[in-house]
Parts: sequence; structure tokens; C-alpha cells
Amino acid sequence: MNKYQFYANLVLSFHALILLFILACLPLVILYPTFRIVPLILIILTIVQWRLMGSVCIFTKIENKLRAKHDARTVYQQGCIVHYLHRWFGLSVTGRQVDIFLYSYFALIICFAYIIK
Repeated sequence: MNKYQFYANLVLSFHALILLFILACLPLVILYPTFRIVPLILIILTIVQWRLMGSVCIFTKIENKLRAKHDARTVYQQGCIVHYLHRWFGLSVTGRQVDIFLYSYFALIICFAYIIK
């Protein structure tokens, strides 16, 4: 395994862990209300980063740059979630569908953390 491929996979793993943690935040906020500041910080950082980078995740950019150094054919044009949902699970979704889901999920987390007590 090439070092660039290894680093790209490392970035992907870290990215996936962050995504899974954010998805786990809704039940955690419901079960542990004192936990609510953590997902709020993550959500704010995620949304600000998306806006500053033009709706492209910084981890996706880093992963693709590393993959391009290893093999340019492994770089993907769509978002990370769209790409890996199709590659790993055979699900075809659009970037717009992913955005709608994530923003809605973020809103649910905020509602349960700060509005519904």
C-alpha cells in the first residue's frame, strides 16, 4: 500500500468517525441533556466549514488530494457521503439529498438539545 493511499484511508476513517459521532448525537442529547454543547459545537463548525469551502468538506478535499497523488483515477467528484454510500452500500443519492438529510438532522439535534427539554 502506497503511503498516500494509507493517509487517504486514514483521513477517510477519521471523517467517518466524526460523521458517526454526529449521527449518534441525537440519541445522546435525548439521554444526556448535559451533553448538548458538544453536538452544537460540531454542528456549528461543520456548517461554517461547508460555507467557507463552498459546500465541500475539508476532509473530502484532503482525502482526494492524497488519492490523486497515489492514483488520479481514485479521486471522486461528488461528496464523500454520496460516493461511499454508493460504493459500500449500492445506494444512489444526490448531494442535495445528503444536504437536506444532514441539515434536518442537525435541526433535530438542536431542537432536542435546546428547545424540547
